[in-house]
Amino acid sequence: MKITLTIDEGDVEHLAARVAERLEQIIKAYSRPTHEGHDVLLTAQQAGELLRLAPQTLAIYRCKGGGPVFQRIGRRVMYRRRAIDAWLKEREFPHTSAYQTQRSA
Repeated sequence: MKITLTIDEGDVEHLAARVAERLEQIIKAYSRPTHEGHDVLLTAQQAGELLRLAPQTLAIYRCKGGGPVFQRIGRRVMYRRRAIDAWLKEREFPHTSAYQTQRSA
């Protein structure tokens, strides 16, 4: 199968700018330093970007369970980077049968 794509020069510049913007967001999300040994707090939007999940998905996890641990600070929902990393670590599997075993338990 061969696919040919024609893009105007103006579209290439626009696409390159969008890609660069998205890469900057990802780099920011992954490289947030901790301050003086304290864990960084992320908003639901930032946590969603980091996890590539919609903020609505995180809201469902908060209601039904199954998502990363979160904090309420006033009206704001915040996630510790450490909690997100721990949640991701719980979802690491060496092979698919390990996933099936944990899921059925």
